[in-house]
Amino acid sequence: MMNQPDARRPGAQPSEESALRDEHLRNLGLMLSGFAHELNTPLGVIASMCDGMLRCHEKLGGILAKPSLDDDDLAAMRKLLAHLGEGQPILSAGVERAQALARELRMAARPECQDASVPVDLVEIIEGDLLLLQHLTRQGITVERRFVQRPRVLGRPAILGQVFLNLIRNAAEALGGEGTITISVGEQDDRAVITVTDDGPGVPDEVLERLFHEECTTKCPETGTGLGLFMSHRVLSKHQGTLEAANRPSGGAVFTVTLPLA
Repeated sequence: MMNQPDARRPGAQPSEESALRDEHLRNLGLMLSGFAHELNTPLGVIASMCDGMLRCHEKLGGILAKPSLDDDDLAAMRKLLAHLGEGQPILSAGVERAQALARELRMAARPECQDASVPVDLVEIIEGDLLLLQHLTRQGITVERRFVQRPRVLGRPAILGQVFLNLIRNAAEALGGEGTITISVGEQDDRAVITVTDDGPGVPDEVLERLFHEECTTKCPETGTGLGLFMSHRVLSKHQGTLEAANRPSGGAVFTVTLPLA
């Protein structure tokens, strides 16, 4: 019996159709694993902030249950209300990022429905990532911002935000709770150039050569899938960007991202 052409792609044979389908499912599986991993950060922020807000409400309820309030009670209430106010932007950022990632996941399943790229302010994206990562950078880690320029690139804000969130989170985890992360943003030759540098132990040479391969991971299952850098490399490639990693002579690692300017 003669093979019938693939109706969806003229001239394609069943074996080719099967290979294309398998490749699509494989890519979708990688995306699912990557997005599930990426959702852990905003969902962790949301859970932490909700827990903190619940405790604040419980303490406020205890104070208000008193028959009378003294100056110490009023001071405690003001402190609790201030804490609630400080947590609201972080909670909002976590919810917004989780919603954006869920939307990206839906579009990954239907690439024909993907939104067009829009101008993205990279400094704004990075500041949002730092807000989400306060729990990692608050104690013992100094973040130095060297925003020489404020470049704009064409892309999808949610997915580009995850790239820089990955790089900053990896730097914080490499430091083990103490050290300095330096984030530089500038422009060179019609491209945005962003570097994320840490003064930690660096990346082992045997890992550095295959760092952006999907099977490369230095993390255990409890801490992540190891797909962060692989997915980040793919995302940047689709944005006509690059991602490179190196160890600094003085110690620590540096990750460099370039993207064409809008």
